[in-house]
Amino acid sequence: MSDRIPTQWQWTFEGGTPNSSTLKNPTGIRYNQSGNYGVRLIASNPAGADTIYKPNWIKVLPSPTASVDTVQQILANIGDTLF
Repeated sequence: MSDRIPTQWQWTFEGGTPNSSTLKNPTGIRYNQSGNYGVRLIASNPAGADTIYKPNWIKVLPSPTASVDTVQQILANIGDTLF
């Protein structure tokens, strides 16, 4: 095994829930507020460790707002012509 291949990962997700993970490819990180969030990764193996930090790497957009219009009910009899 090469001394450059990580065997452990420590992720930190600023503002995320959960805010950390030791999985190689974490999923399910949630953000309750829109904004930009940084991510840190420490990758290591028995030979050592390296860290990378990406500020504002994750961009969370505001939740969309639903817009509902009412539809006016139109009653017609058979044979009526509607315009």
